[in-house]
Amino acid sequence: MRFNDVDSDGARRALLTARRILLGVGKLDPVTEPIPFSGRSPRLDTLNLAAYLGTLIERAAASAHCRPDALVEQAIGQLPVDGRRSDGSHPRRAGQTFGGRAG
Repeated sequence: MRFNDVDSDGARRALLTARRILLGVGKLDPVTEPIPFSGRSPRLDTLNLAAYLGTLIERAAASAHCRPDALVEQAIGQLPVDGRRSDGSHPRRAGQTFGGRAG
């Protein structure tokens, strides 16, 4: 968050976007997939969601019958770039991070 100058709300939105993409790549049902509780504090909510995504990667990889690193590579290809989805017409540019800022 500090590296990309993102507040808790922005980080949570980004993590929820990553969740949506991981569910799709992993062929998991978003209705039945749990999501961490929120509302205790912005910091704890963000940390819990990040930890949840770690376990989601494992479940999604098992569902997609692939290794976790292969699943993550597929998901990275669908992350937003400069506010747009990377769908082949807008490939990720070298050196860009999730938030669209150079790292």
